[in-house]
Amino acid sequence: MDFSDGEFMLDTARRIAAEKQIPLILCGYSKYQVQNGLNLKSFESPPSRERTDRLSTAGLALGDIFSPEEVDMWWHGTRWPETQVARLLFPLYAWNLEEIEIKQKVASWNLLNKKNHSPIVTNHQLIPLLGVVDVHKLGFSSFEIEFCRMIREGKARRCDWQPVFELLEYTSKTGLFVKPTVMQSLSDLDLKLEDVGIKFGR
Repeated sequence: MDFSDGEFMLDTARRIAAEKQIPLILCGYSKYQVQNGLNLKSFESPPSRERTDRLSTAGLALGDIFSPEEVDMWWHGTRWPETQVARLLFPLYAWNLEEIEIKQKVASWNLLNKKNHSPIVTNHQLIPLLGVVDVHKLGFSSFEIEFCRMIREGKARRCDWQPVFELLEYTSKTGLFVKPTVMQSLSDLDLKLEDVGIKFGR
């Protein structure tokens, strides 16, 4: 889900750029996200890729999970003249800044409150649910893989993230703090705890 909404966000940017004839899209993905999420090893998405049609997301064919009208909302590069297909760049891939520097800048520009600049707090509303499902299905959060790499490369601090993931494991098992948010997300999706394998303890 988290990966798919990222792809849809980029496809929306591609479509708007084509409609408005905007030549350049800048995306704030980290080097790790570009390499592992998009399978690219460059700060720019190849023009040949940008001129193709989206056929699937997260390994699922769009036609299997969306109506024809919904499929049309994704990116179809072949429908546009080459001159209207924007370049897609990832500046943070090239700059490869440390996480703490990015947080400080975002806070100093008053784009986010200094107390609420955690990606876990500011990201998609389904992130808490995804984290809890991960703990119940995998025993850990799948986000740990990305952040552990950042820590090993000196791009993030272990002292910042270890407590976050340890708290996530505890709250995922007990429901402390996170249960109301999880229950609301499940309700919005017309799902129950047992549908996603969650069993909160007491």
